[in-house]
Amino acid sequence: LSHICFVRSCMAMFILSGLSSKIAGRLKGYIEKEIEINNISCDLEGFYGFKTVDKLYSADKDFKIPFSSVDAILNRGDFLLSVGFLYNSIHLILVRGDFTQAQEIIDWFAEVNEKYKYLHAQGDFEEFSAQKAVFFHQYDEAEKHLKSAMSIRNELGEDLMKLKLLGLQLEIEIDKANFEFGLTLINQMHDIVNAVGKMSIVPHFYVNLPVSLAKFFIAKIEYNKITNGELVDKDNKNLSLKWAKEAVKTAKIYGPYLTEAYRLYAQVFWLIGNQHKALKWFQESIDEGQRNQIRFALSHTYFEVGNRLLEPQSKYKELNGITADEYLEKARVMFEEMDMQWDLEQLEKVKTEMN
Repeated sequence: LSHICFVRSCMAMFILSGLSSKIAGRLKGYIEKEIEINNISCDLEGFYGFKTVDKLYSADKDFKIPFSSVDAILNRGDFLLSVGFLYNSIHLILVRGDFTQAQEIIDWFAEVNEKYKYLHAQGDFEEFSAQKAVFFHQYDEAEKHLKSAMSIRNELGEDLMKLKLLGLQLEIEIDKANFEFGLTLINQMHDIVNAVGKMSIVPHFYVNLPVSLAKFFIAKIEYNKITNGELVDKDNKNLSLKWAKEAVKTAKIYGPYLTEAYRLYAQVFWLIGNQHKALKWFQESIDEGQRNQIRFALSHTYFEVGNRLLEPQSKYKELNGITADEYLEKARVMFEEMDMQWDLEQLEKVKTEMN
């Protein structure tokens, strides 16, 4: 019985964790070893869920969510495992740019709440609807879902899940250059973390704090340079470095954010004048994105590299033998494949300025 409990616990960890591929692979090995040594027979839904997550984390291009198996788990009353499985799966599916399959999961959350009155699933519907809208820069739509999601998380006492919601709202405020309100959101995020302690927060919740703060202080540096021609001030430099480094550290444990975290680290070094080190981290972002098919983040790294290499103060004309134009073309192809219209418009602006 203890072996069965161990295996089922590991399966649940594997399905719910969203671990980095290295850690997830090690855990997968433990599970398979226990099953083989102890001749354990697992229920089909649990074992299929385990195999499904294995495909998901190995960047299988043909991966499809097994809704029939998820529904079988749900119908026997295991709301945590079924909803939790899709909650963590959709993180990877979104950053891989598979928005069609992501929408199927978002709709599933709404159906579960409608059928079973499971409010947590409705919160997931609102959260991921907001995230998808932010990805597409549809901010009115995003804020409508964020408001609903925040209300549900408050009602259910799910404070840690509010970190992501605040991070998404912060991203909207950054785009609007509303840094004063952004600081208010940051203080709210710190209050949540301080209330329970950083070490008590699992990485897939905590990672939203350093990623969001790195974006915020990078944006402040960019904004000050564009609007006032200011040099990088010491506080923004130190804070952007601190939070980008923390983002990389945390994302090495929770893999879906790692491609983006490497890019943020690269952006900081570029902005403070260390272009050689920036290119190193841009390459890390590209390698990670290609290895795990993190297409959404990878496309933005391609765009960022191409854009930076074209800057007048750039000391480099290429990265890894690829020119700025070629990186922008890579970004364009991926933006078109994912139907990222706003990003395509930004890319055209860069090309127009270049010409």
